[in-house]
Amino acid sequence: MSASQKPVVLTMGGGSLKLAVAAALTVASLTTGVLGQARTPAAPPAVGAPATPAGAQGLDALSEETVMNELAGRGINSLLTRLFDEKKVPQADRDAFKALQALRELGAAPAMGNARRIYLLRQSVDGLDKLVPKLNDLNVLNNYAATLIAKGIEPDVDTLDYWGDNSSTQARIRPAARVAVQMLKKVSETAFAQAKALENQIKSPNDPKIDLWEKLEAQANQAKYVGALSAYYEVVSIDASGNNKAAWDERKKIADEAIKFLTDFDTPDSGVGPMVKMRIAKLQMGKGDYDAALKNFQLIIDKKMIADKKTVDMAPAPSEFQQNDARYFSAVARVLAKKPADAEKAANDLEAWQKSTLIPSIDGGAREGAQKMVGAQMTMLRYRIASAKAEAAPAGPARDKLNQAADTILTKLGDDFPQFQTLITELLVTRLPENADLKAQGAPVLQALITRGDGERNKPEGTPYDKKVLLRGLEAARVMADKKPGPGGANPEAIETAKLLIPLFQQKEGQAVEAANGFLDYGTDKLYAGKPNAAAAVDQAAYIAFTQYQKAPQDPAVRKLYERALDVAANPPFNRKEAFYPYANWLRVMGSPDKAISFYRKIPKGDKLEFNARYYEMVCTKMLLDQTKDAALRSQRMRDLSTMINQIIPLAQAAITSAASPELAATFKFRMMYATSEGAELALQQKQPKQAIALLQGFEEKIKGVANEEALKNKAMFIRANALINDGQIDQAIAQVQQLAGRPETAEFAIGMVGEILTRLTASFDTAKGAGDKDQMAKDAANKAKLTGFLVPWAANHKDPKIKAKVPEFTLYDANTKREAGQLLPDGPEKNKVNDEALAVYKKLKELPAMKDNSSVDFGIATCEYEKKNYEGASSAFGTLIRDGKLGGANIIEANLAGGDSVVKDNPVFWEANLKWIRSNLEIAKKPEFPNATKIKEGAERVVKDMFINYKDRTGGDKWRDDWVSLRKEVLPGWEPGVVVAPATLPASQPADGTATPAPAAPTATPAAAQ
Repeated sequence: MSASQKPVVLTMGGGSLKLAVAAALTVASLTTGVLGQARTPAAPPAVGAPATPAGAQGLDALSEETVMNELAGRGINSLLTRLFDEKKVPQADRDAFKALQALRELGAAPAMGNARRIYLLRQSVDGLDKLVPKLNDLNVLNNYAATLIAKGIEPDVDTLDYWGDNSSTQARIRPAARVAVQMLKKVSETAFAQAKALENQIKSPNDPKIDLWEKLEAQANQAKYVGALSAYYEVVSIDASGNNKAAWDERKKIADEAIKFLTDFDTPDSGVGPMVKMRIAKLQMGKGDYDAALKNFQLIIDKKMIADKKTVDMAPAPSEFQQNDARYFSAVARVLAKKPADAEKAANDLEAWQKSTLIPSIDGGAREGAQKMVGAQMTMLRYRIASAKAEAAPAGPARDKLNQAADTILTKLGDDFPQFQTLITELLVTRLPENADLKAQGAPVLQALITRGDGERNKPEGTPYDKKVLLRGLEAARVMADKKPGPGGANPEAIETAKLLIPLFQQKEGQAVEAANGFLDYGTDKLYAGKPNAAAAVDQAAYIAFTQYQKAPQDPAVRKLYERALDVAANPPFNRKEAFYPYANWLRVMGSPDKAISFYRKIPKGDKLEFNARYYEMVCTKMLLDQTKDAALRSQRMRDLSTMINQIIPLAQAAITSAASPELAATFKFRMMYATSEGAELALQQKQPKQAIALLQGFEEKIKGVANEEALKNKAMFIRANALINDGQIDQAIAQVQQLAGRPETAEFAIGMVGEILTRLTASFDTAKGAGDKDQMAKDAANKAKLTGFLVPWAANHKDPKIKAKVPEFTLYDANTKREAGQLLPDGPEKNKVNDEALAVYKKLKELPAMKDNSSVDFGIATCEYEKKNYEGASSAFGTLIRDGKLGGANIIEANLAGGDSVVKDNPVFWEANLKWIRSNLEIAKKPEFPNATKIKEGAERVVKDMFINYKDRTGGDKWRDDWVSLRKEVLPGWEPGVVVAPATLPASQPADGTATPAPAAPTATPAAAQ
């Protein structure tokens, strides 16, 4: 044993203090195995808690954490909520504390169904995972670990021990085992630290602190010991199926660490020799070292152990139950080693030993029950051996015969032990490997898998469910759905249910497109024609298709589904009238105007969609006309178009008071022109700007004299301006905006268009910059100058106070435009003049209360200083912006209005500011006389390295990537990203999913001028 584990003797004066650590580690059984024998200890024994400090009594002696734990565990929610509110506990922590109620129920219930146990285990682990860092009461941590192990982990480990690995059980054990070991580790480390601190305070053999020190030492060693024993649960919970090397490596690492620790207790004087030897052997078996495991199992069987390289009698001697386990698992080890013949011999020897030795050793009253359980244990082992034989045999009749023999053994187990029938069926399903061919399984197994999956599907929204179980149920449902009705297949009801459950499983998994297609498969299956579920399935598919199309209209799979769902719903036998209009729209957009017209005409007179249907019927007629080359057919379609327009006019006229009068023609003309403007707007929405512009050719002349002439004119100008922007005709768009701005009734609308045009010009400028197209850059800058130069005097002289209030904003636009134009100029007097003018505007804006804290103004000042080569001023300004996080992080989140969600994009301002801040610092560092010049240079280099380590090839974003690469090569020649170091100004890691991150912390190498 190590120094901290051996009995420790402290000599103080004439006395001594002896800590029998090993004896303290002998713990009582927490649960029982198959035969009711004492299990290997897996939870801490009772250890005297450190005494409450003098003066602390009653409730005052309890920490807030302890009180919350107790209230949560007892389910006293009213008091718990009050304490949460009083202490302002965050909601996440509240949820975690309340999860302790599940843990309390898990530990308190003497017996419960397996489903309930699994549910409580999951709830407990989720809460404890968040709480462990906050829990400091060592006894509480010990108790939680004990409950998790005894009631949550060991029942599932039994399943693995006796029935073999299966991924769903392993997935359930793994987080629980990790949390349990984590708690035990915290107990051990904390108790050791407290004991160490206390040890330095002990002054004499009679010091009263010795008692507390003893308890802390014992508690620390005990927790470490039990943690090592519990490592077995971690090992077997790792799914190593498919000969997963990484998984086996992880198993080996954990097992080796535990074995190394436990070996110190594998001695005659430890008092726990058989127990430790058994756990070491099982750890070796768990990591795949079957030969080593067999040697240790044999030592237990022989009642021997190795001490000082000599074989001696095991002390204490292993009990009959421990010998039974050793013999049993030596057979299991041979099964795992793929030596079924050797395993069968070991099983025969075990069975003979049980009859001659184990059963006679049990008291008469318990003997009959033990004998039955021994029989169950042996039947399980025989089944595993038979299965191993079948697995080792080549495919064909021989393997089939061996599989049949294995099934016979399992059937006998169910017949002999009816109380195990449900468990046997469940375990048989559970032990199926993930890659098991479900097509080879019978209907009962498939039905069991489907039922288990459906149980997960039916869990309430927001409640965690077992993904693997659900997906296995989905796979089983697919196999069941492909079966033929009748003997050798499955009953028709089971097949139909499976076909309907397939999309329901997929829907639960978030596989919306697949689910909708599954519903359509069921709904269009001739076997189920006329059934209520068929219509309901089609309706569900149509609903899913519609919602998915709203979210992702360009996704090819979604588009295909949308078309299919509408086609099925709108046509016989379902004839869903709700599908007529959207299906017609789809057909129109997809270039089938003739088919679309047939569905638009299904919208009846008086329907709320009648006007829209007639209008788009007109659009489809126009589409057909544009596609037609045959002269006669063109004439016919022109007549059809005229008919459509004539249908639209009375519909529009119904919205106003109509009567036979001289104004009737003007009203008809107005509605026709209105339809024309609608057609132009539709074309714009469909990203056909040229078509929109063509439709509006001469529009203002045509509408002169009609009712609402001004409204139509304003609308047409709006559509035309947007169409010009989308068509890249920026000059014409600016002219249109200036025209709109000059009209009082459209002035505010013109302001709204300014941002759109400036955004498009900026995007064009950035694209040209990336391509090195200086002519286009100059053109874009000039166009921006035209627009912003017009806005400032226009707003300043406007009578409307709301527009006049826009002067500072427009002035900022204009200053930004001047600054950007100056950046295109070569170094010299003209460039300095432009920068000085822009800087003066920024500084004047800074004096306005509304613009005092405007980050765009500050950014403009910093950039002007940089362009003027005033690097100290630039460093100060950029450094302040970065330090205060005013520019955001490396990414920005923008609303995706079309999809109703958000998208993550590069934040070019962040990258530009950091780039120019670093370059400013590097320029400052070139001055030897500047204070801390060397540190400033080193700090700048460190920031560059950190940026590339954390953001990798995303450093700089699309706009500034080349500049950042040039900077890296300049300041770090020969260095390539790849070696992670602790960052100076950025988070230690960058999310792999590209989510937006906060701005870096205050630069560590900010020059004095910026501080």
